[in-house]
Amino acid sequence: MQLAPSAMNRQPVTFTYRDDLVTASVSDISAHAMAIDLGIAKAHFALGASGSWEWGNGKKFNRND
Repeated sequence: MQLAPSAMNRQPVTFTYRDDLVTASVSDISAHAMAIDLGIAKAHFALGASGSWEWGNGKKFNRND
């Protein structure tokens, strides 16, 4: 169960961890609400993990080391 905030309370964002790389994506970035949800989820992840995301759908997270 996901309890994170989103624009439409759907939590459509998928986080993937593979080969020491974290990415975040939504299935339909052209849907305005999904783009907002992606931004919300990426912002919360970045705050919690101390880093920043590359701009766009399916892009990687960079930790502040």
